Amino acid sequence: MKTVYDLIRHRATLQVICTNCPNTGILNHRFLVHHFGGRMVLAEIRFVCRSCQGRRYRLKLVSDHLGESPPLKMQWFRGVYEKVLD
Repeated sequence: MKTVYDLIRHRATLQVICTNCPNTGILNHRFLVHHFGGRMVLAEIRFVCRSCQGRRYRLKLVSDHLGESPPLKMQWFRGVYEKVLD
């Protein structure tokens, strides 16, 4: 996968792992599209660690549900709230 759009297509999420400290972060593809655009190449995005301010990192692809919040019990459907069956 080369671009942010490829993450969306393959339902993947990007995990950034700092090599200086044990800090990791999972970035949702919606966040990446909002800040960098869909055509941005993943290798060109520069990340900075929040805890040690290091710029050495490793990228890893993880499943999509790790970057998404869990679904709500109620969902919006055609203007009416309908309860999702368990």
